[in-house]
Amino acid sequence: MGDKRYRVWCEDGPRHESLTGERLLALAAAGEVDLDDRVALQGSEQWARAWEIDGLFEPAVVHALRMHREAIDRMHRSIRGGWISLIEYRRQRDEMLLREAGVSACRWARRSRPDEVRADAQESLVRAAAEGAAAQRSTRTPARPRTIASRVDRAAMTGSFTAVRANVTQILRGDLPGWAEPEVWLAEARRHGPGVVLRIGLLALLLDPLEPIVHAQQWLVAICAITAAGAMLLQLAAPPQIHAGVQRAVRMLVACVAVSVVLMIGKKVDLHHGLIGHFWPAMAGWQDQFSAWLQEALQRVGLTGAGTTTG
Repeated sequence: MGDKRYRVWCEDGPRHESLTGERLLALAAAGEVDLDDRVALQGSEQWARAWEIDGLFEPAVVHALRMHREAIDRMHRSIRGGWISLIEYRRQRDEMLLREAGVSACRWARRSRPDEVRADAQESLVRAAAEGAAAQRSTRTPARPRTIASRVDRAAMTGSFTAVRANVTQILRGDLPGWAEPEVWLAEARRHGPGVVLRIGLLALLLDPLEPIVHAQQWLVAICAITAAGAMLLQLAAPPQIHAGVQRAVRMLVACVAVSVVLMIGKKVDLHHGLIGHFWPAMAGWQDQFSAWLQEALQRVGLTGAGTTTG
């Protein structure tokens, strides 16, 4: 970098003027200068990103950043839209870069994070100011009885909304969260699939005699599908390291497949009596009697023919 002097404009606030090349390198090594901070020669307005300055960061880091430049640019634009904070962006960007070969062994991966310290301090100040303002308001307004809404854990709600925003933003920019990776879903399917297939398959067989009459197995498929969709929505509101929603969704999806297989086989074998009724004449006779009784009951209440499919 020679005898040049530099100026730095950090995205999280600090600015530096008339820095020597050695001082600029030291600030980058200490984590004071981020990859996306702007750097220019002293007295110049031609700014460049810090990662574009030769020798400021290690080649493996710069190479990984170039590989993911388009995705990182989309992530960076989401800061202006208010979707994520600067610190959240840097954490997600760093996770992306650290997956590339050689980056985790660089000094950059082990750098200190004074920007996170500053962000935590700022959040503490904002929180303290909000608490002080709330305390001041409480001295001027009469106390009101607590309602159900006031007892809601607002911190948990805020965390859930933040998780939803982070997950949706990451998915929209084409970078899957950790819980959405196919390997996670396949691992859960291997871990829980056999047990779910056994249990739900037995339940589907138990409901087989009722399927031709009240569509019991079809209702079970619908319930499993709705539960799986709900579990995936709950996963969006969970932090990336928690996979409880994925576990429930995988179990319900496997259950849907298991019940659907039993349902299709039963209809293929005998549309009017199912598997058990086809091979057990006594069960087929009970099905016909129950179907006739149900038909008469529905006729009495004015729902003629509803709920039956037997021929």
